[in-house]
Amino acid sequence: MSEQSFYTSSCSSHPCLPALKTEQATALLDFVEFAICDDFIDLARTSLINSLEKQPLELLVVASRRNDLDMAKQALRQIDEVMFNQLFNAPSVHPELAVKEYLRRLTRPYHLAILDAASTQAEDAFGVRVLGSQLIFTNDWSSFADTFSLDQFT
Repeated sequence: MSEQSFYTSSCSSHPCLPALKTEQATALLDFVEFAICDDFIDLARTSLINSLEKQPLELLVVASRRNDLDMAKQALRQIDEVMFNQLFNAPSVHPELAVKEYLRRLTRPYHLAILDAASTQAEDAFGVRVLGSQLIFTNDWSSFADTFSLDQFT
């Protein structure tokens, strides 16, 4: 998206953006936040969320790097069995290592908050339990998102 097309679409009475690639949406949000363009922050943020609509685990990484708790909760609510299994239960992946590698991509407060919430919830409320060498998905990500908090880690 060019600067001109952003300017044109943002000046309309109902501003909207075309679908953007994640990198473009991230750069746009960084720019409007840096330039303190309050009127455009929600538009750019929505564009970023939409660019990762089918990748909530990646959205959680972005949310952690931006320290955006609402975005993180939205990402957690969007996780489903298919997405979970693609990342953590692929045939060539050791589930425990995949989880560790993923958690390391999160900022420390988000990493710790997820581990803390997982350990203080019921056995499988985080959405995971190990059965042999397989991680089993349970569909409780929504309530996990509702209680997810960074308070003690920031």
